[in-house]
Amino acid sequence: MLSNSRLEINGQSTPINVDLNEAISVTWKAAKQTSYRLEVFDEKEQCIFDFEEVSRRQSQSIVLPRHFARKKYSVKLSVYNSNQKIVQETMNFYTQNHDLNLANWITRLDNPIEKEHVYFDDKPTIILKKQVVVKETIESAFIDICGLGYYTLRINGQRVSDAYLNSDVTSYDQRVYYDTYQIESFLTEGTNEFTVELANGWYNPAPILILGKYNIRKQLSIGKPTMICDIQLTTTNQSIHILSDAEWESSCGQFLQNNLFVGEVFTDNVQPADNVRKQTVCIPGPTGKLVPSFIPKIVRKEKILPVSFDRLADGWIIDFGQIISGQIAFDLAAETIGCIELSYAEVTDDKGNPAYGTTISGKYGVKTSDREPESPVIQTDKVMKEKLTPLHFSNQYTYHSFRYVFVKGTSEFTKLPLENVIAYRLFSDVELLVDFDSSSEDLNQLWQAGINTRQNNMHAYFEDCTRERFGYGGDIVALLSSHIATSDIKEFAKKVFLDFVDAQIADGGIPQTAPFIGIMTNGTSNKAGSLGWQLVLPTLAKALSTTYQEADFVKQYQAQLEKHLQYLLCFDFSMIRSCCLGDWGSVDGKEEGWVISSPDQSFCSGCMYVILLNEYLELMDEGICSTSHLDGVKEKIAIAKSELLKEFNRETGNFSSGKISSDIFAIQAGLISGEDRDKRIRHLIKKIRENGTIFSFGIFGMSWAYELFSEIGENRLIYDWLLRQEGPSYQDMLKNGNLALAEYFSVPGQQKTQPGSLNHAMFSSYSSWFVSSLLGLRIENKQLIIDPAVDLPIDWVSGSLKTPMGKVTINWKKENQQQTKIVVEIPNELAYIEKVSQKHRSSKLHLKEKDEYKIITFEIKN
Repeated sequence: MLSNSRLEINGQSTPINVDLNEAISVTWKAAKQTSYRLEVFDEKEQCIFDFEEVSRRQSQSIVLPRHFARKKYSVKLSVYNSNQKIVQETMNFYTQNHDLNLANWITRLDNPIEKEHVYFDDKPTIILKKQVVVKETIESAFIDICGLGYYTLRINGQRVSDAYLNSDVTSYDQRVYYDTYQIESFLTEGTNEFTVELANGWYNPAPILILGKYNIRKQLSIGKPTMICDIQLTTTNQSIHILSDAEWESSCGQFLQNNLFVGEVFTDNVQPADNVRKQTVCIPGPTGKLVPSFIPKIVRKEKILPVSFDRLADGWIIDFGQIISGQIAFDLAAETIGCIELSYAEVTDDKGNPAYGTTISGKYGVKTSDREPESPVIQTDKVMKEKLTPLHFSNQYTYHSFRYVFVKGTSEFTKLPLENVIAYRLFSDVELLVDFDSSSEDLNQLWQAGINTRQNNMHAYFEDCTRERFGYGGDIVALLSSHIATSDIKEFAKKVFLDFVDAQIADGGIPQTAPFIGIMTNGTSNKAGSLGWQLVLPTLAKALSTTYQEADFVKQYQAQLEKHLQYLLCFDFSMIRSCCLGDWGSVDGKEEGWVISSPDQSFCSGCMYVILLNEYLELMDEGICSTSHLDGVKEKIAIAKSELLKEFNRETGNFSSGKISSDIFAIQAGLISGEDRDKRIRHLIKKIRENGTIFSFGIFGMSWAYELFSEIGENRLIYDWLLRQEGPSYQDMLKNGNLALAEYFSVPGQQKTQPGSLNHAMFSSYSSWFVSSLLGLRIENKQLIIDPAVDLPIDWVSGSLKTPMGKVTINWKKENQQQTKIVVEIPNELAYIEKVSQKHRSSKLHLKEKDEYKIITFEIKN
């Protein structure tokens, strides 16, 4: 039998929301397949689709008649091999319900018009309840639901999902994601209580000034926390729809305040404020189209225990031993009474006190009862306990970036009042595809730090860091190769692509972030971002089309892509060349007060325009964009290259002032080719070596450098940089044991005006090199390339890569000074090309085949 996990519909093993407006994709994995038969049966067990084919193909598209009700179908797959041996698998799926649009958006009747300065007044989370009586045997039960900003659904007191910070953030005036749950197991005969708690999330953000100036309430589509749902019950005799309406009961939750950036205030004794009424009302809700959520949800993935508790003069500090993005949980004993305040920091000062500079997102911007407008936003939770009963607290509607938690109380506690303290890492549950281990602990730590930091900054979209929490396009571009190499981000990337499509400016420009929150630094026009950040749209389109074979999906948005291209072509090069931040984050950049410039910014910005247009040329080659603008694109590229070479090509062999960022940008933009390109690359390598093997690139140059040097076999150069100990370096960045990467490299003798985040993923682009060169595994054109860099000074490397055809494992070890042994286990259905014996002519190859896997052993003379 095929295992259930190997037969999927639209990429899911338990699909309950299949859209019949689109072709249904059925995929499976089976060894030694020679033919297959696929059948689909309706609820009456009548066959409505039957297709048989002699083929090794393991996918099939199905088009079924459209209807608006949720219905159950069964898929039966029969797979044959050369001996006519048959394996079968059957799975059920349900189609999408379209009645959710008939329901009402509902909320609790609080004061509907409020000034920003009262945002931080106590206002309990909204509780909405509905009692549903079940008198007959239930055959199936579902709920379609969306709660904005965040929601928690419980049925009869049981939490229905393990998701946190739900639902998916997006531009709510364009698109609103809802969830579907199958709920038979939560229901009983008699009265059943549905409870939904609503919190602020991104739909009702605080009026704080991020980075001291951006009030995101002014840019986002916002509103009062609200919910819409459709409960569908099918019994032996009838089908019932229970829609959200004003008949639901309203009450108050225990979180008096909740904000994604600030934290939560919790009480065990709810006393509704004067501006809260226990009445449910219908409201218009957001204007975006309701669509099913399709990305992995945000979940608690790992428990982390404290490594130490230390007493300070005015409280206690808890050290978790590493920086995480997550939530905290603890118990308070019955006799503990008072208010306990917890504040979160990534570092401590030289006296052991929490230092908040790297986690402060901005300032409050409004005067509150206990804060001034200029007060910094420090991530803080408060727990107010009045009852003589035990209390368990855990964050629900916020998350923090921290290694240290400072605890203080209003009462005179003689000992730390918190018991059973746990931290949870919290991120979107995107599957990790790679395991890595080696004889080098420095490499192992660097690998884990890259994984940790990217996961720390995935909460329904790719964030830059846990301080700003914005979806910057440039950061996504720089990290996309490493995301693809290490994780299954196909659905996640589709959602982020749609975020930028939805955020596209009316004139065609792409904003710096999606959703747009007001940042336009060095942008091309009103609300549009700088060129490197606009690169995100065609880059994601190309990755989805080529890496994930999602060309049909991308083509749906051809109009938006071509609108962006036309927008870019409207500019004279003399203007648009300055609309970029260049190689952002480089240690060669300069600071003048609060203004940061990147190295050779004018030259690199001009190159970025060429790089952007080249991306669109590739989309034309892929058939994603039409060729109607082909001549115009080529003309703009020719003009840009000519002017850049004329102005910045120096007789010394350098571009502009000679910073290595300019070299990598010139190579990436194709300003040079052939022998001249090879010469420039050698010159670039020489400059890096002469400067202590420091990769002083910014986020773009760093990513491109790993790809370039790996491609030409300069793995030792990358290895020496990654293991460099003295700052600026990764090893210096990680010497504090935080297991997370920082926003900037620390340069001895330099002090930055702006303290960067210590939980920032933008320089984690080396992870793809770990997979392609250290493990030596990569997929190209649906084939596995085996090419480990065994000549590096490492004793052994071990790991695996999950592919669509199954898991590949590799182990290579230097058995002695003369010989290295490589063992690779590959699924039989996966084609491969080994480059090991091609590079090492003295190697020996042994092949052993099993039922589903083959084992290849290489013995190489060193």
